[in-house]
Amino acid sequence: MVLWERGGIKNIFMKLLLALLLAYLSSGCNKDSGKGCWQAFSQSGFDVPGLTVCDVTKKEAEEKYPNYWFYRAGETKYCWKATMTGNSTYQQYLYGIPESMKGNLESTYLFTLSRIDCSSFCNLRWVEKHQSKITGLYTPNTIWSETIISSDSCSKLFVGRVIVYRETADSLITRELTDKKP
Repeated sequence: MVLWERGGIKNIFMKLLLALLLAYLSSGCNKDSGKGCWQAFSQSGFDVPGLTVCDVTKKEAEEKYPNYWFYRAGETKYCWKATMTGNSTYQQYLYGIPESMKGNLESTYLFTLSRIDCSSFCNLRWVEKHQSKITGLYTPNTIWSETIISSDSCSKLFVGRVIVYRETADSLITRELTDKKP
């Protein structure tokens, strides 16, 4: 009776009710609403520069930009070897692709992706220049792309490097590295 007279049970009941109310409210705040920042990813296999959508769900981002896939911004990216088999085997080396985009790419292009070490290859883009030894003039430049599967060779190449690709009696053909990934 003493507890009841002093308001002891009433206080305990009120404290318990307040604790339950706080627990309920805080659990609602911690629930993942699915909203966040989402990076647009092209179906060609790369991030869409400048297209990050925030404070929406992934579904809302995809509805707003239906031509793109989305992944959570800041997700870790990896390097991949894409293998396509059929009449002949085709391999391509990709970089900067998050794990969550793997399934989309595999189903779209019908190849298998295997995660690899990024230092085991490099994708290169060269500008080839043909210079006449007689006139000193150049023909229009051509662009060449290639993948090197050698960490040693990749480590020795840098953007801006110029190599003599071929020399003939009347021309000098050089290639300048303009892009190296990863």
